[in-house]
Amino acid sequence: MLAFAGASKGDPYCAAFVAWVYHMAGLDGIVPRSAWSPDMLRQPTWTARAGGTAPRPGDTFGIYFPRKGRIAHTGLVRTWPRLGSTFTTLEANTSPESAEGERDRDGDGIWSKRRLKRQAWAVRAWLK
Repeated sequence: MLAFAGASKGDPYCAAFVAWVYHMAGLDGIVPRSAWSPDMLRQPTWTARAGGTAPRPGDTFGIYFPRKGRIAHTGLVRTWPRLGSTFTTLEANTSPESAEGERDRDGDGIWSKRRLKRQAWAVRAWLK
């Protein structure tokens, strides 16, 4: 997975996971073949500040980390209910808890999580 996205062992792998999932689904070239999380949110279709197209399963989401000054974690939207304050994800390089902060972007595995919608800084729909 890391090598697929041009990264090395020990590198953060949330974005590499997203690229690899699209590749394994036969959708090469849809998302950037990158291990850099901001790449997965280029030209977002929804932002916390401006809204936009309602996120759908398979879209990428990004979490902004003020200490880094950028989106520093990404994953895939599983569900984004029209009502309610949470959504579900599939993401890598994270912990199973929904804690905010650095632990959330430097965890031990691939997890499906329930997150607060306010944690999503931006979402990008890659599929038409």
